[in-house]
Amino acid sequence: MLVIPGIEGAVWGNFGPLMQDQQFGYSKASQALWAFPLQIFSMALVTPFAGWYSDVRAHIGWLLRAVLLAVSGACFAGMVWMLRTYSPENIRELPELWVLFAVTALIIGGVVSFYVPLVETMLDIVGRENARAWASLLAVVKSMVNVGALYLWIRCSPGGVPSIMIWMTFAVIGGTFGSLIDTFLAPMIFDYLPRNQMGTINSGSGIYGSFVGFIMPNLGAWWVVFYSAHFHRPEHVPYDYTSMYLLQFALFVPAILAKIYFLRLILSGRLTKRGILDLEEAQAAATMKQEVLLDAQVEEAKAQQTGEGV
Repeated sequence: MLVIPGIEGAVWGNFGPLMQDQQFGYSKASQALWAFPLQIFSMALVTPFAGWYSDVRAHIGWLLRAVLLAVSGACFAGMVWMLRTYSPENIRELPELWVLFAVTALIIGGVVSFYVPLVETMLDIVGRENARAWASLLAVVKSMVNVGALYLWIRCSPGGVPSIMIWMTFAVIGGTFGSLIDTFLAPMIFDYLPRNQMGTINSGSGIYGSFVGFIMPNLGAWWVVFYSAHFHRPEHVPYDYTSMYLLQFALFVPAILAKIYFLRLILSGRLTKRGILDLEEAQAAATMKQEVLLDAQVEEAKAQQTGEGV
C-alpha cells in the first residue's frame, strides 16, 4: 500500500524539466509562471477545503450534486472559451498573468465541483466505513487515465509539442485532484496500521522507498534511450522523453493490483481498522453518559415509590 503505488511516479526522476525545456521548447520562466496561480489557489483554497471536506464528509443530496455538476460544466466551458480567446499564437508563449489566474480559477472550480458529487456517489455505493480504501484505488485509476490522455494529446499535437496552455490545463487538473484526494487519503495510515509498529513500518517503507527512488529513475533513463533508438526520436532532440509516459502507464498496472489486493484484504475481514477515532470515542462517551443518567432516573423512581409506600 505504501511503496508499490509510488513506483509509477518515481520512474520520472528529473526528466520532466528536460522534456519541457529541451523537447517542447518551453522557457524556464514560463514553466515557473504558469505554476504560480496554482500554488496560490492551492494554499489559500484547495488544501483548506480538502481538509475540511475530508473530516466532515456531509451527506449531499442528489439535487445539490446535480447543481455542482452543472457548475463544473460551466467552469470548464468558460475555461475552453478563455483558452480560445486569449491563448497566444505561439504555442510556447503564455498570455497575461490575469488570464493565467482566471483559467486556473475556472479549472479548480470545475474540478472541485466535480469531485464532491463523485466522492458522494462513491460513498453511497461502497459505504463510508472503508471509503478511504476505495478512494485510494480511485486515485490510482484517475492518475492512469490522466497520463494516458496526456500522452495521446502530445502525440496528436503538431510536431509532438502541446501548447503550454494545454500543458498547464492538464497540470492544474491533475494537481487539484491530487490535493483533494491525497488529503482525503492521508488519515488512512492511522486506520489500518498497528500503532505500536508504526515506527517499524515507516522505517521499512522509507528503506524500500529509497531503493525504488534509486532504481526507477535509472530504469526510466534506460527506457528513454531504448525507445528513442528503436521506435521514435524527435528531429530536434536526441531523446523522446514523452516515451516515459508509456512506461509510467504500464507501471500503473502493479499499482492498481496492489490497491485491489489491499481492498480484498479489507472486504474479506483479513485486515480491519485498528485505530479508534475521536468521533467513535465521543459517541461511546455519550452513550455511557446516557446509560448513567437512565440508571439514576430508575433509582430515583424506585426511591419515590418506596417513600410513597411508607
